[in-house]
Amino acid sequence: MTIEERLEKLEREFSALRAELAKRVQTRCLHIVDENGKLRAQLGLEENCPVLLLSGENGKPRAGLIATKDGRG
Repeated sequence: MTIEERLEKLEREFSALRAELAKRVQTRCLHIVDENGKLRAQLGLEENCPVLLLSGENGKPRAGLIATKDGRG
């Protein structure tokens, strides 16, 4: 296989992968940071319950939402 053929094959594989990633991103926890690298939001699970936490400029949680198993929270 020539270098050109290998490159074409890699480009096709990358295009297919990029198309699949555009449909879905799967992770256990998502951290969103500001331009200074400080944590500003988290989306994840705690004790198998979905949790969304929003933090202030100091990085401390200011608001949150938890979907508990029994519907409270």
